Amino acid sequence: MNVIRNQAQKLALLMQTSADWRSSPYGEIVTIANAETFRALRLIWGKYVRPLPSDSPVSKRYHTAIKQVFDKHYNNEHFIATVTRSFGALAMSAGDTTARSIAVNHMQQFWEHGVVDPEDLPCERFCNPLFVYSSVAGDSFAVHPDTSPLAVFHLAPALSNLAPESPFYQDILHNETNVGQRVVLVAKMQFKAWCAAFQRVIRENRSTESRGIVIRFAVADPVPLCFALQQRSASSHLEMFTNHSRHWSGTELNLDEDSYLPNTNNPAPISFNFIDTSCLIDQVGFINLIVATVPLLEFSPSSSICTETISRRWSEEADLLQQLLSGEVTLMCNLLGIAPLALLMGNTTRGLVQDMPTIIDSHGPAPILSRIIWKFPQLGDPSANRKPMKLSANPEDLTKILHFIYFTFFDDERKLLQWNRDENTTIEIPKYNRASFVALIAFLKPRICVDWASLC
Repeated sequence: MNVIRNQAQKLALLMQTSADWRSSPYGEIVTIANAETFRALRLIWGKYVRPLPSDSPVSKRYHTAIKQVFDKHYNNEHFIATVTRSFGALAMSAGDTTARSIAVNHMQQFWEHGVVDPEDLPCERFCNPLFVYSSVAGDSFAVHPDTSPLAVFHLAPALSNLAPESPFYQDILHNETNVGQRVVLVAKMQFKAWCAAFQRVIRENRSTESRGIVIRFAVADPVPLCFALQQRSASSHLEMFTNHSRHWSGTELNLDEDSYLPNTNNPAPISFNFIDTSCLIDQVGFINLIVATVPLLEFSPSSSICTETISRRWSEEADLLQQLLSGEVTLMCNLLGIAPLALLMGNTTRGLVQDMPTIIDSHGPAPILSRIIWKFPQLGDPSANRKPMKLSANPEDLTKILHFIYFTFFDDERKLLQWNRDENTTIEIPKYNRASFVALIAFLKPRICVDWASLC
């Protein structure tokens, strides 16, 4: 807690004005996209400085919310431990200490006590401000039930014999601990190695006066942020209505940081060769996300968009593409200009068996993680034109296609109107609205050669 407060106090003092931040030691490494983000960060970092008493209303409300999550999700051993995937191929290992059992124990430990290592359990229980405060929820509990601090690490070394060449070999060799403690040890060593590598790169960049790594903060919903970046592009054909920064916000998203202004010396990037969307399609809808991100993707064979979903059951994985694309897969891939890499090549490095530890559940089928890499199909041919491909269509056929997409978008609305509340039925909250369809049309217009005026 002292480390958090001391560092937050240092950051808060450097954020009196945007000029103070830019001239600080962190200004070249961490940039802030706009004034709204600057105000949000200054507010949150200021809250980190002030201690939160264990008997305060916020602490009591927070502890109650955590206990509710633990009782609902982790107060038994029949749950899906998301940490299992971090063991990679060794997730299928057999024996008394399987990856699944270790993951279950660590998830229970974290959600019951707030730490993954029992030796780190503090004498006095208090709220970690890094979890308490957020720009959207304020001081209300907003941590996803699947959260675990171990999920981002590669945990296979805890179950395997490392080669002497491994940088972790000596540390693990001289720590005679059980497998559960080795998992925490591996995570801590990796985090330390990542921090050291980051610091080394920063020092090297400063010695060579190279800008190097830049981390950009933007407090905004991701889809509006992508549209704001699109509007910075001279080649963009997007004419946006008012682009609000967040839901229920009257603030228009404006990227007013110096690197986004015209004629700047160090312009911020507005195109990218890799876009990782995590599980965002589960919240905002796949078509919404693709319309927002594809125009930002650099037109190169190496460029990729990565999407993940954990909202569907493993038995539905074979139908995933059709569900995401709201129609016929090949047709929609041609319209959108991207396609799954596995579909283009006819093979994949992932198989169902590797996900077995996360889908076997005594209480029935459970959600499975599905990761898809999307590429520009045209660029798989080395002799292809290095310009985006355009399609040709006649108005009648295109009208039928757009009608089909439109009614697929709003099929859930029809189901909601017909929903009999006496039935035990769960209907997914609709992710698309009329603005989604308008944005899709704006996305398609420069990509399709057709007499748009004749469409009805």
